[in-house]
Amino acid sequence: MIADLIGRQRPVSSSNNAFVAIGLWARRMSDRKLVGAEVAGFGGAVAVVALTPGSIEIALLATALGSLGLWGVTDHMFEARDRLAAPLRWMLKSFRFAIAAAGISAVILAGYALIGRLMGVFIL
Repeated sequence: MIADLIGRQRPVSSSNNAFVAIGLWARRMSDRKLVGAEVAGFGGAVAVVALTPGSIEIALLATALGSLGLWGVTDHMFEARDRLAAPLRWMLKSFRFAIAAAGISAVILAGYALIGRLMGVFIL
C-alpha cells in the first residue's frame, strides 16, 4: 500500500507511478509465479528471435516479462536476507537495479519498435 499526502493508505491500482505499481504487484506475487514469468518471458524471447527474427517487438516484451520475474525473485531474496554481509547486499541491490533498468529499457524499445513498424517508411 502507498500512503497519500495525509497518510491514508491507497490501493496499488491508484498509484500515480506505473513502476511503483508494478513493483508492488511483483512483491505480492509468489516465487513460483515469478519464476514462471521468468521462464515464459526469456524462453518466449528466445523462441521469437529463433522462429521469427523480424518480430523484435514481441521479443522485447517477452524480455520485459522475464525481467519482471527475475526482479521479483531478486527482490524477495534481498528483503528476506537482512543479515547478509554488506558487500552481498550491495551486489543484490545493484543486480536488482540492473534488471529493472533492462526491463524498463525493453518496454521502451518495444514501444519505439512498434510505432516504427506502424509508421512504416516515412520519407520527408
